[in-house]
Amino acid sequence: SCGVVLGASIFPAFRVVLREGSIQSRRAIVSHLFSVYRAAFREISIGYSRYMARFGTVRKLLM
Repeated sequence: SCGVVLGASIFPAFRVVLREGSIQSRRAIVSHLFSVYRAAFREISIGYSRYMARFGTVRKLLM
């Protein structure tokens, strides 16, 4: 699932930040995390809109 992927990508990143401590690596990791979050958010929103569309169709059939 998305949450597991996010967790798995975040923890090593933070470990690297703590070890490296340089501003450059921090910036790279932040931008990487941001892109990961954005991709996950897009997937979630697409799934949600598909689910709502399906739910709307079912509701029309039931009404």
